[in-house]
Amino acid sequence: MAGWRDRTAPGDPPEVAKVRIAPSGASKHALGALRPEPTTGPHTVRCRRPFRRASGKGVWHNLATQQRPLSAADGAPMPTAMQSPKKSATIEGATQRVCALHLTEERRADLAQYLARIDDTPASHTVKGMYVSGLIATMKAASVGYPEERVHAFKDYPMRDFMGLVLEAGATLYPQKRLGDALHALGCQAIPTFAESISGGVIMATAGRSWKMALTLISRGYEISLKPGKATVAVMEADRAVVQLRNVRNFGESYHVGVMTGLMHWCRLQGNVVPKVLSQSDTDLLISWS
Repeated sequence: MAGWRDRTAPGDPPEVAKVRIAPSGASKHALGALRPEPTTGPHTVRCRRPFRRASGKGVWHNLATQQRPLSAADGAPMPTAMQSPKKSATIEGATQRVCALHLTEERRADLAQYLARIDDTPASHTVKGMYVSGLIATMKAASVGYPEERVHAFKDYPMRDFMGLVLEAGATLYPQKRLGDALHALGCQAIPTFAESISGGVIMATAGRSWKMALTLISRGYEISLKPGKATVAVMEADRAVVQLRNVRNFGESYHVGVMTGLMHWCRLQGNVVPKVLSQSDTDLLISWS
């Protein structure tokens, strides 16, 4: 910003923070936007307005509003990167419960492959609670007994626990299907679940029933839902598209094929979704329609 300058005062104490001083003609709005900058040397700057030093190192009051920045001690929400995933005894036990199910030998061998993928998933990966509550609601609707527990829609829950819950729901709700087909069926319910949330409702209302608009907005949906996790529309043509899933651990070749199938149903479109698996976390979805 033109006209800003630093005013130095060699006699000032070293703990005073350096700030930018506006020229005499600067507006009050510009002055209110001032912020302290870190001290970089023995020569520092004293600023008498619009901030004054408050208790605590590096904390300044805004004299215009008589307010200071909120901190964790004030109960202010912490940045997302500093929040821990929400713990839930109900979904934490899903993996153990699915292992205890009475399954055929063939299905138990199929299950072992999926359980190994849960073990390989980093503990830092998370999913929004709306999908957790959606699965639990589906289980209860099918008269499957499930513990009562409040799940917060926009809290982050461990991806490992969610993957266990997906396996439990698939094995319980679709006992006659292969697990991959069961996960596909569960994935088809993800879009209606997402549309019922506040952010998801805005995105889906923007897309309407337009298939190409929905595909364009899909990356935003994945950004909201998974951490980390990314969906990119790499190819978009008149009758085909390619969606690249990257760092998406929860069964891209089955569950997320169902997600795209559900999106097509939402847009009242008939087509096919074929997965091209690159790794446990990377999958290309080849989508075609007529």
